[in-house]
Amino acid sequence: LEAWRRETAREKPALTVKISGANHVSDRPKRPPRAAAPFADELKGVKLRKSAVPVYANTTGRKYPSTPAAARKALSKQLVSPVDFVQCVRAMFDDGIRTFVEVGPGRRLSGLIGEILAGEEITVVAVDASSGQRSGLVDLARMLAQFAAAGHAVALDRWDEGALEAWRRETAREKPALTVKISGANHVSDRPKRPPRAAAPPRHRQPYRRLQMRPPRWRPTHRTRK
Repeated sequence: LEAWRRETAREKPALTVKISGANHVSDRPKRPPRAAAPFADELKGVKLRKSAVPVYANTTGRKYPSTPAAARKALSKQLVSPVDFVQCVRAMFDDGIRTFVEVGPGRRLSGLIGEILAGEEITVVAVDASSGQRSGLVDLARMLAQFAAAGHAVALDRWDEGALEAWRRETAREKPALTVKISGANHVSDRPKRPPRAAAPPRHRQPYRRLQMRPPRWRPTHRTRK
């Protein structure tokens, strides 16, 4: 931790990397990062336990070693080694894995897995399948449905577990009043109140007169001779 703090405290140039492609799987750097050695030293004091599920190292494409010393060595090389994602996916497939779940934003890895194992009978689902276009709850529900349709056990009774109690706590919490940020652009000073105007006198209306309509008299426009 102290080594990481010293490393991050140094002024270093920043580089913007586009994540549309696998930029982190390029060739090995010419020199290893300075954080690799301190990271390896810190791992010596970390107690590693045997995992309940197999974990694959994305640099070697194989499972992590079972011994703590070998696992630390493989983990320390993560900072100086490129990612072999193709070999990692193929190793999972060779070990009998047929369902892949992508956890994280987007579904780029799902597309890569489909290309690597093209033509194979696999199921690839992503938690963020819509890349943020739909609600996260909807994408999660669709993922669980696809996962269950593939034949895996899903505890659907835990879908809304604790939701009612969380809703009650949220509604019982006192919410602050509406806060609006003001600046010189939207601030309006109070205007002085004007005294009320005197009521205008009522206007007298003229009495209503009923108009009598008389039929017009017919007058010949020309005379005829007998």
